[in-house]
Amino acid sequence: MKFFGSKRHEHAGEGQHLERKPSPDTDGRITFRACFMGLVASMGGMIFGYSSGQVSGYFMMKDYGERFGVPNGDGTYNFSAARQGTITGLLSIGCLFGSLVAGNLCDSIGRRKTISISALWTCVGTIIEVASQHAWYQHAIGRLVTGLGVGALSVAVPMYQSESAPAIIRGLIVSCYQLFVTLGIWCAEMVNWGTNHYDGSASWRIPNALNFLWALLLGVGILLLPESPRFAYRKGKVEEARKTIANLAGLDINSPSVNRQIDDIREKLEEEQALPETRLVEIFTGPRMAYRTILGITLQAGQQLTGINFFFVSKLNGITSQQLTNNHSTSEPPSSPLLVLRTATSLSSFSAQLTALAHSAVSMSSRSAVAESP
Repeated sequence: MKFFGSKRHEHAGEGQHLERKPSPDTDGRITFRACFMGLVASMGGMIFGYSSGQVSGYFMMKDYGERFGVPNGDGTYNFSAARQGTITGLLSIGCLFGSLVAGNLCDSIGRRKTISISALWTCVGTIIEVASQHAWYQHAIGRLVTGLGVGALSVAVPMYQSESAPAIIRGLIVSCYQLFVTLGIWCAEMVNWGTNHYDGSASWRIPNALNFLWALLLGVGILLLPESPRFAYRKGKVEEARKTIANLAGLDINSPSVNRQIDDIREKLEEEQALPETRLVEIFTGPRMAYRTILGITLQAGQQLTGINFFFVSKLNGITSQQLTNNHSTSEPPSSPLLVLRTATSLSSFSAQLTALAHSAVSMSSRSAVAESP
């Protein structure tokens, strides 16, 4: 991909476009294989959410403060804004660079292998974090390494899901990634809540080490699943692509529906190959591309500009302060407005997913009734 280059040649004549409107094939049924594939791949979202949410609890743990904080002189410890911001923010910096390299990696070695490597790379970052003794910057570097894997997963997982899932539940499966992000944030808060009263480094090392488990499950589990049909076809493995489509949709390998989907993949790849080499600046200079690019950026930025990540990652002085979320002294579980907020957010996401699932089931039943009617 070039940043600058010669003017694009017209291959289809003036006023013509090589793009064709896709005709999604909704034949088939909801299968266990498709659901299992979606859930396993969505563990990438779990890792993202868990990595983002876990650190907020560490800053309120006594042992973590003694190891990585700054002594106040009265036996207590504090984190400067710069230190706390560095530990928290390096995960996002790693995500930025990880997401930038993930696209080319997916096209070169495949979606499945990219997910596996990214998840196992996250394990490396977690090991660096857990092994930290008294150097706060080691823990921060570990989060940077973790972020590289998490960022790559944020690209590879939705790509793999959208290319593999049957059309009837494709939207539901792809949206599971975001659901698992929320679930991961909530799980991190719950684990921190449970280990809050532990003495020593177990209070923060246990929740930190659990991220290794999620990443290991994804890194190994994804290898048990088939490669994306689109990538398999691109590499000349037509029968493998056909078999994957049929198995995930519960169809015969030679059914008309499978044939149509294979034809769609072939035609789309032929269109891509017929296009001249593109340049990065065309995301702004192409027909209506500036509008689409700015719209996509604005939607993503809007989520951050709501300020919700301030609740998920940091603590609000006077609202979710240490006095409210962590008293270190009793066997009674701490009352946490932050915990309530995250639980409410998770329940909202689950409700939306259940609604989408019910809609998919009703739509499938309606199509079946129409097909069976004389």
